[in-house]
Amino acid sequence: MVVYAFILVPPWEQAHRADSGESVYLFYARAAIACGRLSSQGCEGRRPTNRWTGAAVAYFSTRLVRRKLNEIAPPGQLNRWASNLSVMKFEILAGLPTSGDWPEQFSATGMGAHREGLVVKFYPDNQSTWVGNFQRGMTNVSDATEHPNGTNAIVVASGQGYVVDIDTRQLIECFGGIIDSMFRVPNQNVIIFGDCTTFLAYGPNGILWRSRRVSWDGVRSVTIKGDELVGEAWTPMGEAWKPFAVELTSGVVRGGSYDLPE
Repeated sequence: MVVYAFILVPPWEQAHRADSGESVYLFYARAAIACGRLSSQGCEGRRPTNRWTGAAVAYFSTRLVRRKLNEIAPPGQLNRWASNLSVMKFEILAGLPTSGDWPEQFSATGMGAHREGLVVKFYPDNQSTWVGNFQRGMTNVSDATEHPNGTNAIVVASGQGYVVDIDTRQLIECFGGIIDSMFRVPNQNVIIFGDCTTFLAYGPNGILWRSRRVSWDGVRSVTIKGDELVGEAWTPMGEAWKPFAVELTSGVVRGGSYDLPE
């Protein structure tokens, strides 16, 4: 027998969840899990019926959360959240909130704090939620991802990178400014950030390596292939593209178009 469950959240409950900072969609998942627990325990005075299994409850809640979050999260962000979907660590908002506490301001230069930047809402494990306003860099790449250390967050606001302690709301460090690509290394706890000339890798303990300059001005077709990051680098000599490869573990570059001393 196939069992379908529909969970309706009344307006007053939605308002309560909004005031408390909890996502209504996470409430859906919690309610689904609660239904599963009730059905597995049976009801006093009633004959036990077909029950949801733990796997079915997990599948339902996971699909529900992901489907709803697809409406509010940018492409690629969902795969960078913590594996435990019942605790959301951050989400990118459409703009500054119109109520609540004043957002924490983050700027790589100390300027522009009066402007709206990339707005991110954080959900610490044992503290109240808070909002950060991150001043933008010089590209169109923006995202928020969990730091490889599993504690901090990395926010990229139009190419400007920030490492933030979610619990203390403190800025750990800034990097980049013209970041235009991000890659998670499969089966490794490493994130690689690239711009038009170089690459930088972050691991659990911070920066793993910085590559030498691979291009005069621009790279294309960049992807991870085996144990290397490969692509093409532009050169003004003949306006051509030359192949390059960066070792994922060391950042050592082979090929590329730039061969002058740095």
